[in-house]
Amino acid sequence: PTTASGRMGMTKWEKEEKQNYILYLQQYGKDWKKIAELIPTKSVNQVKNYYQNYKARLGLQKIVEEREKQKQTSVKGETKSSKAQEKKKDAVKPKLSEQKQGEQTKAQQMKAQQQQQQ
Repeated sequence: PTTASGRMGMTKWEKEEKQNYILYLQQYGKDWKKIAELIPTKSVNQVKNYYQNYKARLGLQKIVEEREKQKQTSVKGETKSSKAQEKKKDAVKPKLSEQKQGEQTKAQQMKAQQQQQQ
């Protein structure tokens, strides 16, 4: 709820808001703005303060750390797969250049045969 000045008023954290906060923290990490958007009764500062006040008691810091580990693992996995794709592309390049050389050689041979026939 907002006050007459348009600022968020102090409201108690409801049970459902607390449960959702943990879910959103798992999903969005320390994106306080996003979490505040998803819990419309709380401001960005209230969302940050909740984390600071309860990170040890509720294990919120562990949730964020676990999310970061998963995020890094998925980024590394994407990097590895993109590197593997690059290697495959590089492996195909010589084959293509060998094929072109073979075609050029065939063309040169045909040209030489035509010249001999004349």
